[in-house]
This record gives sequence, C-alpha cells and structure tokens, in this order.
Amino acid sequence: MTLRQVSLVTTLLVVLILLFCYWLVRNAVVLPYVEQQVLAAQRHEINRVQFHLDGRIRQLETVTQELARSDAIIDALAGRTLPPLLTVDIPLLDGVYLFNSALELVSAQHAGDSVSNFLDSQEAYRRARLMPILHPQQPRVRSGLLKLGDKLDFYAAATICRESAEDCGYGYLMLTKGIDEGLGDLLKEGSGLSIEYRAATLADQNLEPMEHPERLSRPMRVRSLLLSDALGQPSVVLTLRHKARPPEAIGKLEWGVYGIIALVGAIVALVQYKILVRPMERGVATIRAMERHQQFRSVNSRAELLEFHQLAKVFNGLMRMLASQEEKMANLTRTDSLTGLPNRRALDDFLDEEWRRLQRHRRGLAILLLDIEQLHQFNEARGYGQGDQALLKLARVLRSLSRRGGEVAARYGGDEFALALTEMDQATLEKLVRAIRTKLAAQALFTEGGLRVNIGAAMIAPGLAPEGLTLTLVDLFAHAEQALYEAKQGQGWALWQPEPQPLEL
Repeated sequence: MTLRQVSLVTTLLVVLILLFCYWLVRNAVVLPYVEQQVLAAQRHEINRVQFHLDGRIRQLETVTQELARSDAIIDALAGRTLPPLLTVDIPLLDGVYLFNSALELVSAQHAGDSVSNFLDSQEAYRRARLMPILHPQQPRVRSGLLKLGDKLDFYAAATICRESAEDCGYGYLMLTKGIDEGLGDLLKEGSGLSIEYRAATLADQNLEPMEHPERLSRPMRVRSLLLSDALGQPSVVLTLRHKARPPEAIGKLEWGVYGIIALVGAIVALVQYKILVRPMERGVATIRAMERHQQFRSVNSRAELLEFHQLAKVFNGLMRMLASQEEKMANLTRTDSLTGLPNRRALDDFLDEEWRRLQRHRRGLAILLLDIEQLHQFNEARGYGQGDQALLKLARVLRSLSRRGGEVAARYGGDEFALALTEMDQATLEKLVRAIRTKLAAQALFTEGGLRVNIGAAMIAPGLAPEGLTLTLVDLFAHAEQALYEAKQGQGWALWQPEPQPLEL
C-alpha cells in the first residue's frame, strides 16, 4: 500500500469517526433533548385544549350554582312547576334536570324528544356518580362531560340551597349543554391548533387519554386523544395537529454539521498530502532518478516534519560515506600499495588522455621507463624489507621530480617504474635524467648495495604531430621499452626519438 493510499484511508477513517461521533451525540443527546422539548410543548398545547374545555364547563358550573340557590327551584321540588329555564333565562342550555335528595328525578326540561335512560330510570347508583356530596350547610357542585345517548354534553350538578340561609339539603339541579358541530373551530380559536373530533368506538379504548398529558411518552406531528365522560365512558376522539413538531428531515443545522465534517476531512487530506505524501514522493522520485542515471548526490529536504529532515541528513551521510568508499576503492585500484604511486592502470589512463591532447595541441610527450638492476639478488642478500626500502626511495625521487601538471610518476610493475612528461624537449629531458641519477647516488642504500637504475626513454618533441610520424601510443611505449633494454646493455641510459639525436651526458 502506498503512502497516498494510507493517507486516503486515514482521511476516510477520520470522516467516519466524526460522523459516528456526531450520530452518537445526535441520537444520544440532541434528539432526546429536542424531543423532550417538543413533547413538553405538545403537552402544553394539550393543556390549552383542556383548559378551553374546562372554561366552558366552569361557565356552566357558575350558572348551575346560581340557579340552585333559587327559591323557585325549592318550590319545584315541593310539587310546583319548574320555570321554563331552557327558553327564558338561559337559552344556551340543552337540558335541566331536578332531583330530590334520594336522586329521584322530579322534573326535567330538555331539547329534543329523548332523554338518557339512567337519568329518568331507577339507576340511582349511576346518577350518584355524577352528583356532588350532599352537605346540609355547604353548597357543592360537580361538573364534567356526560355522554347522553349518542351525543356528548357538558354538565354541571349543584346541591339546591335557599337564598336566605345556608340550608342545602334539598336535592340536586343538573344542567347540560351539548357539544355542537362547531366545537373544533371553537377549540382552534382557544388553543391555536387544528382539531378534528369524532365519536369514540370500542376500538379507541387504547388511545392515550386526554385527561393525563403527562403520560405522553413521545412527540408526534398528529395525535389522537381519547376523551372520556364523568362516568369513564369513551366519548370523543380528538385529533390534534401540533404546532410543535419533532424533526423529520435534515435541517439546515445538520447540513452545516455535515459540511463542517467534509471540510475537516478535506483539511486532514491536504495536511497529510503537504506534510507526508508530497515530501515522501519527491524523495522517492529523486532517489529513483539517481538510481536510473547512476549519479548519487545529496538531497535537500523542504518538508515541515523534523523526521524528514533527519531522514535526509542520514541519507546524505550515507551518500558521503558511499562516495568516500568509492573514492578509496578507486584509489586502491589506481595506486600502488607499497609506494603510493599511481599503478599501471592510472598510467595508461594518463597516457591515453595526453595522447589525445598531443594530437590536438602537439605539446610533445616523453615516456621514461626505469628499472632497478640486481634487485632480486639484493633481496636475497639483505632481505625483502631492504628491497622495499629501495623501491620506496626511488618512488620518492620520482615523485619529487614530477610535481607539475602534465607529469606523472608510476610504478609500472615489480622493480620497474615509469615517468610520463609533457612539453619536454631533449635538453630538459637529459637534465631530468641527471637529476634522478644525482639523487639516487646520494642514497647509501643504492651505492652500498650495488643497485643501479637503468633508464630508457622515448619522446615526441613539441611541435611534432603523431599522424605525420605514423606513430601510435603503443609504438611510442614499445620504443621506450626498447630503449630500456638498450640502457641495460650499455651505460644505463638510452633515448629514442623519431629524429635520432646524438646523446651527450
């Protein structure tokens, strides 16, 4: 898996974790809180509907109590005629019922042709549930809803008392007022809610009771409530469309939260790309380019993280170490381990380069080959340590005389050395040979040990072109070897030139 893929997976994990945290907070904290607030508001709305119904009932209670303290009502209990309350005094009433203290119906006035059986029958125990407790000195009243037949009425029942004294043991007066078809509009005006109602059936018994809004457990947009009468009979089902409603769709706030989560994910991805992915990809591309071109060099880290700078520092250290090792290996392959002089490979490279320059600039080139005579017998007589010292002393002499650019001294192999020189004429070359011999004559190891150094040289004087001489570098080197052979056979020094010159030493 690449670092870019890891960054993408990390970003997705961050977004998923944020979404999970939001979902957790939303469902464990926010939604329950909002639902509780909505439910509290809906309970308040139901209480307003209940309050409006109670207001209608309280109006009927007031009228009932006022009429129950009338002497005309007491006279009616004594057998006289009940005044026509429906049409004269209170035109809003649907029924007036007068009961004695034994809950026997004495007189009744009601709109329509029918009256509920339990009001005019012998079912006194049911009527007793609707009446207040009869107290001889204190007026009492009880009110509520009452289902009479197929219709629902408001009712109020009060104990009958005299106007002049607290004498209240005579009987009961009950007034009823039907709930008309305009109740929904009246309740809407009073509560501000859209309300529909219908008669209750047996299938509605499991609905939530309107009398106890505190028992509601969850908010709803539309709620059906069961309204029972004073006898506990299911009477009416009210369908309320609440103003305070639970959220059903994603609101602007939630869209804002999702936008923030997406923005956080983008920022995380961008930060990872700038701090991790891009520096790493650049570093990998740089190293691959080095590998492809075989040109290793130090890298510059522009990353913000300290670890990348440390990684670049370690890599640059390794590159320096590798370069140092390569340089050492190159030196080992081009340097003689005993004398420290360049070896034959380094000499060949130098001669190849100078031969090309000679062809272009005609600066001249001289090759000197040196050989220590009788070195083998010297080693057997004095030991190889002394022989190595002789080689080292000759190497120091040659190094001291070849310090200019375009000059190199090398150990050619065994007891043979070479000296390559540019821009060298015959006179200068002969002066150099005398200097070599002079320095070696001052070395006791050579004079006392009987060691002689033979020198053979081949040269092309400055101004001459190899092409015109039909001469190659191999030919020139062969002439130097031949000159060395002649030096061994003669005075220890021989020179070859394309145009031979007499030797004078």
